[in-house]
Amino acid sequence: MPAAGSPKTVFVTGASSGIGAAVAQRFVERGDRVFGTSRSARPDGDGIEWLAVNVQDDASVDLAVTEMQKRCDSIDVAVLCAGFGIFGSVEDVSIEAAKEQFETNYFGVLRSMRALLPAMRAQGHGRILIATGGRGHQDRKIRLEHVNFFQGLQPTTVVEQGGENRQMERSRREGAQQFLRR
Repeated sequence: MPAAGSPKTVFVTGASSGIGAAVAQRFVERGDRVFGTSRSARPDGDGIEWLAVNVQDDASVDLAVTEMQKRCDSIDVAVLCAGFGIFGSVEDVSIEAAKEQFETNYFGVLRSMRALLPAMRAQGHGRILIATGGRGHQDRKIRLEHVNFFQGLQPTTVVEQGGENRQMERSRREGAQQFLRR
């Protein structure tokens, strides 16, 4: 494992926008080597080496992790940010849209972890951070929860956003108001 304070190699899903873009940029600013993922191919730039990844596809995720391993000695940190929100009440959201969200937000994380963990285990170190957009904590602060279930690795960390997303909050209120008017 790299010494504390030394540059790390970081894998960030969903690095093309939102929290993933902010996370990737922060690691670049720290001097770390960043591999960012996006559904579409991008030219390397702004300190990010881009990998085209569709987290809904096993082969795509596996290929990206394999490519990253070819380019660097280790994968020190993975930050899994790929995901999206659905706005609307249960009646207004189609089953297809909900399945699409689960395929990205849940199974995309699972696919990424399944591809990353063997490499991290083989190198003897690594840390995975999972960014979620949960509403379980109303305190509007980012909460870190350590989940210790990957033997031989440092704890996985879940980063859960509070209510910072104003658009999502406004959409929830509007959806509730529409439901009450029915």
